[in-house]
Amino acid sequence: MIQRTSLFALCLCYAFVYTVSGKTNDDSPGLLLSPVPEYREAPVSQEDVSTSKQLVLMTVNEYPTEAVRLSLADAEFHTLARDLDQALDQNVHAMDEEILSSIDTYEKTIDITTQIMTSKLQYKFSKRLQESIDIMTKIFALTTSDIKEITTQLQNVSLFSPGIALSSIPSLVTTPQISSFPEHCGEALRMGIPTGVVTIKTAPERTPQRVWCDQDNDRGGWTIILRRQPQINQLDFKRNWEAYVEGFGDPYGEYWIGLEALYQLTMRGTYQLKIRMKAGKDKAFSTYDSFRVSSPENMYQLHVGSYNETFSNAGDAMTYHDGHTFTTIDADNDGASGGNCANWSGGGGWWYNYCFMTNPTGRYPPANDTSGTDRYMEWRTWQGHHVYLSHLVMMIRRTLP
Repeated sequence: MIQRTSLFALCLCYAFVYTVSGKTNDDSPGLLLSPVPEYREAPVSQEDVSTSKQLVLMTVNEYPTEAVRLSLADAEFHTLARDLDQALDQNVHAMDEEILSSIDTYEKTIDITTQIMTSKLQYKFSKRLQESIDIMTKIFALTTSDIKEITTQLQNVSLFSPGIALSSIPSLVTTPQISSFPEHCGEALRMGIPTGVVTIKTAPERTPQRVWCDQDNDRGGWTIILRRQPQINQLDFKRNWEAYVEGFGDPYGEYWIGLEALYQLTMRGTYQLKIRMKAGKDKAFSTYDSFRVSSPENMYQLHVGSYNETFSNAGDAMTYHDGHTFTTIDADNDGASGGNCANWSGGGGWWYNYCFMTNPTGRYPPANDTSGTDRYMEWRTWQGHHVYLSHLVMMIRRTLP
């Protein structure tokens, strides 16, 4: 369109020169102009302006064909200019939308990358701190026989060194045993371990495992038992009974702590439960003052209650699941008949009733999905049915005095 407009403008100029120079299609004499004198500044009088107007009118009256052509050309020029403006406006609008979309994509990518890098740095710091604690533990965690042997050797040294009084030797027998690993994140907090990945041991007979400890939120001491978040490779929560018993995932990303760990933790104390969630840019949380998981013989039955309205704004979605046993794709223990809620709800294991008011282990939702399926992460007492979550964290803490 720009080339067409430029060509038209050139033709318009040529037509004007052609007219005023005395050249027409019917060979009639045109307006003969005298040679242009050398330019010099001079005042323009009213008489000169009037003479110019009369000259233009005489030319138009004498050559009506050229006047019509000029009018048509002028009209076409304005039409082309309007079309050009509209095209430019549309292109600018399209470019604005494309730029805004690109910026939004970059912001999400940077946010995810920043979260991953922050988690990795916190994990490395926590790991180094844990290694230091383990070294100190090994130094001071001596057996009784070792302590007695060292005490005896120090006493023997005092016999051959009269300058050293026996009373000046510290009593090593009273040195307390130091546990290698905290039982939960509350103990880790008392040991001075900051937020990050921490190795805990939920029972003497169990293998130590890594969890994420949140020592910053509400006085700290929170053990993360489930985390869902956007990441480059989303963790698959469609797993069997054994996997949900033992736990899976990585604590600096998405992970599940395991049913056996939950049973061992909650059988020896009263625990609070807090759930933090996001749906896009909206945030909410729910708090319960009582949380416990029963033994494997009872299929890890859930006991949750005392919904704390003061410290909640997402509604009570957990009470619907209270008293129900755990269900996975290969172990149907839910309250529904005619099928398995785990299979209907995305494949994740959960304390399904018939079937759920919250589905934290459902599939991670694709962006802007409005399909209305029950397979994705939800917390229905917050924003209703089929409003899918982008983030969810479940954490427990032994009740503080």
